[in-house]
Amino acid sequence: WGFIKGTIRTICRSTNHQQYYYSGYEKYHGIKFQAAIILDGIISCLAGPWFRKDRDWKRYIDSGLKKHLRKINQGTEPNKSCYLYDEHAYALSYRVVSGYKATVGLPLNPVLKVMNAHMSSM
Repeated sequence: WGFIKGTIRTICRSTNHQQYYYSGYEKYHGIKFQAAIILDGIISCLAGPWFRKDRDWKRYIDSGLKKHLRKINQGTEPNKSCYLYDEHAYALSYRVVSGYKATVGLPLNPVLKVMNAHMSSM
C-alpha cells in the first residue's frame, strides 16, 4: 500500500523554548513529521508536528496510524491487507513490513534476498 517515513524539517534557532526544537541526534533545530506515502507518491497520511526528541516508534503510536491501518484492514484477509514498508524501527508494528537482516553466522537465504531486492526497488 505504501511507505512510512519520519522526517524533520529544519528551522532557524528559536529564541524561546529552543530545547523543544533541538534534536541532539541530528544536531540542529527542527520540527518532526511522519508520513505514509502510497506507491504513486501521494501522501495519504501526514502526522505532526512534533517538537520533542521523540523517536520514530513514539511518533508512530502518537500519530494514530496503527488505528487507521486496523480500520482499513478490518475484515480483509492477510494476503489482501494494506501494508506499510519501511525500516526496522517499525518492525514489530501492525501491518508494517521491513527488510530482512542477516546475522553473524546466519546469512540470508535466496528467497529473503529476493524479497529485500524487491522492496528496495519500489
